Amino acid sequence: MNMIPTVSVRHNRHDGNVAPHVTLGPSYIDRQPAPLAPRTVAQILLDRDAALAEREALEASRADLVLNGSAEDLLALDTRIALAKIKQDQAETQHAVAISAEAEARAEAEAEQVRRRALRKAGMKASAEVAKLADQYLAMATALADLGPAPRTRAGDRRSQPEPAGRR
Repeated sequence: MNMIPTVSVRHNRHDGNVAPHVTLGPSYIDRQPAPLAPRTVAQILLDRDAALAEREALEASRADLVLNGSAEDLLALDTRIALAKIKQDQAETQHAVAISAEAEARAEAEAEQVRRRALRKAGMKASAEVAKLADQYLAMATALADLGPAPRTRAGDRRSQPEPAGRR
């Protein structure tokens, strides 16, 4: 069997260089099965209903097989009925777990929304407090400026300084 070589670029942990790596066949990552998506409650219910319908159909045919069938056929039918019952039990258990997981996720999402609303409310309150303090600072700075002497200018700029009263 002729295989096409696969070339991939790998990082060497020893010296830190990147080098091509040639292999025959699929890489290790390609051989790994892809993770399955989680099943929804509706999918689990469909599986449970299918297992229930299969079990009921097999149990309905059991009476006829007891009369006309062999022991091996009856044993095979009983095995299939038991397998259908196990599938039904699995689906019911998965359904219960999925319902509780959805309720837990919903509760977590609601708690996160409550936390975010509280943070936003605290932020808005702090912002209002900052605005209030800024207004107070402006009023106090204006009042303080009115009480004190006029601001001094640089020594070289004599045009803006008032002249002493005795000189002229």
